[in-house]
Amino acid sequence: MIAFFQDVDAGKIHLDEMLTMEQGMITGGSGSLQYKPAGSKFSAMELVTKMITISDNTAANMLIAKLGGKDVLNQRFRSWGLVTTAIRNPLPDLTGTNTTSPKELGSMIAMINQWGFVSMRSRDLMLDILRRTQRDNLLPSGVESEAQVYHKTGDIGTLLADAGLICVPTGKRYVAAVMVKRPNNDPSAENLISSISRVSYQYFSQASVTTTNIPTNNTNTANNQQPIQQAPIQQPIQQAPIQQPIQQQPIQQPIQQAPIQQPIQQAPIQPIIAPVVPDETSTSVPPMNTYQPPVLPPTQYYPQQYPPEYPQQYPH
Repeated sequence: MIAFFQDVDAGKIHLDEMLTMEQGMITGGSGSLQYKPAGSKFSAMELVTKMITISDNTAANMLIAKLGGKDVLNQRFRSWGLVTTAIRNPLPDLTGTNTTSPKELGSMIAMINQWGFVSMRSRDLMLDILRRTQRDNLLPSGVESEAQVYHKTGDIGTLLADAGLICVPTGKRYVAAVMVKRPNNDPSAENLISSISRVSYQYFSQASVTTTNIPTNNTNTANNQQPIQQAPIQQPIQQAPIQQPIQQQPIQQPIQQAPIQQPIQQAPIQPIIAPVVPDETSTSVPPMNTYQPPVLPPTQYYPQQYPPEYPQQYPH
């Protein structure tokens, strides 16, 4: 059912989608679809409802095929962390080759109630289907009428099981999963599951009283208030005064670095440049009226710009 509603959330299956019942999918055991002719059509929502509420084996076989077959589903079970849950043969599997465990049944019930595993709408639909399971002589028989039980039963003659989410009127919830191996159809297994459910319900419905008495180890009503007094211990942790000195430490770091002193070290560079100016001006500027003409005649400076008579005027 979880895989079914995950595919509904993904848009791979529509609840009003009509599926055809093939001859190879029809099987005996529990359920009412086995009495319908091959070729009959049923909506996906009707099939998943019958698979849970009356354990219809034919509906289960049709949905297994729709979801990709046993190998695809087994791979999905592994991705959920389930190691013993596996489909090996079509239903009904009266010899018990299809396997699971109470722990993994409880884990799957918790998955249904877990936020984010499926959409909120799909979760509500699954809980509503589980609430309408018709067999009520196992887990439901051990709780008060005010409690809500969302469960799925399983029965193959030599093994009886029931797993579900129980909501106590006080607002608490717990998961119960029981599997009993028995002689074929031995009714004492039903009584055992009912007794386990009754003891569990009595414990969890009184959990608020039990948990307050555990730390005190006595029945003193005044001491029962100790868990309430212990709650303020978390307040100093939330105040976190340790963070205040951490924020003040960076304030002192710029003062220790003192980058302002760096220009003071560069100041001596200017006196070195200043004495050079008067020395160059006093030696490089020639005195007036002392210009010396070129030693070489113009013909050697500009040989192409003067006529041939220039060498006669300016002999070497």
